[in-house]
Amino acid sequence: MKKLISAAGAAIVCSLGLVACGDSSSSPSSKKGQDYCKVVSSDPLVLETLEDGIYSKTSFEYSDERLVEKVEFDDQSIAKFACSSYMEDDDYGVVDCNGKSVVAYSGARLTKNEYKKLLNTFLSMCKEYDEPEDENSNSDPGDSNQFSESKSSSSAQGYQTGLSDYCEVVSENPFVMNMNFMGLPSTSRYSYSNGTVTVETEYENSAVVDSMCALEKNNYSYTNVRCKGNKITADFDETMSEREYTQLVKMYKESCINYKDWGNVETYFESSSSVAEVSSSSIEYEMEYSSSSSEFVIIDDSNGLVAGITYKKEKVVAMNAEDLVCDDGGETASLEGYTVAYEFNVPTDLGRDYLGTNHAYIADDVPAVAAECGSLVLDGTNGLLVPLSEEFRSKGFVAEVRFMPTAPGDIANIFVAEPPGSEKDGWQIRLDGSYVSFHYRDASLSYDWSVQKIDEVSMDEWHVIRVKIFPTKSELSGTIFYSMNISLDGSLHLASEFKGDISDIQYRLGIGYDSFKQSSHNRRFFTGKIDYIRYGKITEDNL
Repeated sequence: MKKLISAAGAAIVCSLGLVACGDSSSSPSSKKGQDYCKVVSSDPLVLETLEDGIYSKTSFEYSDERLVEKVEFDDQSIAKFACSSYMEDDDYGVVDCNGKSVVAYSGARLTKNEYKKLLNTFLSMCKEYDEPEDENSNSDPGDSNQFSESKSSSSAQGYQTGLSDYCEVVSENPFVMNMNFMGLPSTSRYSYSNGTVTVETEYENSAVVDSMCALEKNNYSYTNVRCKGNKITADFDETMSEREYTQLVKMYKESCINYKDWGNVETYFESSSSVAEVSSSSIEYEMEYSSSSSEFVIIDDSNGLVAGITYKKEKVVAMNAEDLVCDDGGETASLEGYTVAYEFNVPTDLGRDYLGTNHAYIADDVPAVAAECGSLVLDGTNGLLVPLSEEFRSKGFVAEVRFMPTAPGDIANIFVAEPPGSEKDGWQIRLDGSYVSFHYRDASLSYDWSVQKIDEVSMDEWHVIRVKIFPTKSELSGTIFYSMNISLDGSLHLASEFKGDISDIQYRLGIGYDSFKQSSHNRRFFTGKIDYIRYGKITEDNL
């Protein structure tokens, strides 16, 4: 049961845990019958649901100060799609998906009392979603202590709902929307002032506010969370321009308008020239490299939807391409040891991968990039994205970038596999102030980033950073161990044993910016030039 506060806006994009994302009209798991939510057991809490023909069973546990939520589906394709939704949600940390089940751990730590309140909320929502007409209920959902001495129940309790889920836009300026999900009516009001976006969500059922408030206060996407009565008010952590706020409202509006069609899970993404309609039963995560201006994909890299963001699978053309006459100086013969190469030699095809099909693209809402002959030019507002492929999911790899910063960065991404949210594997080559650094995270070992601060670099001069994580086999014991070498401008700055495995990359990569618009998005832009980016997958074969 994913976070039940519509203030996040993105909660509209996918079902909230008990309802998987899927096409109930074509899914092999579709069932006939009235939607319901049943309490199978109260200790531990186990809920069984059927909605829009999709069946699931959800159990809850408390472990290591975290809520552990296990959802079982009767179809693997639906489980995979639901898995994507959990991984995209910042309220969850570690998410483990296997076959027909999804196990998700809350990102925020909870006290035992907060956990009990949360369970009471889930139970209350299940009952309100499917309330019996005769009101014969043997427990009081308003009793905040009912889980302190709860007993297991051998018989499932069923309830029937009298109110359908819906979302409606009440007004556009200010932006207000009403929503009912799982029998939980709410009204969300958005406002914008001096770069700050504020959302106030008012619930008809005030019993859910305490538990939701605890979660939101631990959600890094929000700041200044205030909870009073039946309202939760929070400011977005990221400062936005008026243009960015307008785009945000447009995304929420479109998601809300099409919410009524989510029985078939169809989402609409607009461009200036066309609308792409995508059904969950026919999503194609990878399409051939094409220059067709009408070809769209969902930016999910086989792992979840990011609503309202689209890109065309077409060549990236520099905004000043007509002013340049350049020769393609790229020689693949000089790229031995690499499997992906962005040489940026042709202003009319800047995203070309010279060694394969891992081409880079530009999102529709990102300003055009510029070029000089042989280099990509970024002005601090733009960048390119790289769809995820197995090529980047490697324990061993080498990444080399030749770059020229023209202004110090804040946390400026140069070439990154940086996941949205927290507690997921990733790595970043970036500029922190005037220092180039390498950040990496093995989420199985630690939720924190490990940081290698390499050295300070000069502005308006070319530099080359090379990061290599590689295996070595001991001749004596036959043991394989990994090392990490980092060099800057030809000088070795770090040579050490590398413990961990950061290969579980689940999301697309970014060149020069944060391709997910996550927290502090505006601080993550690189300003300068990139001559090339080269990446090579290193395996243990032939050791």
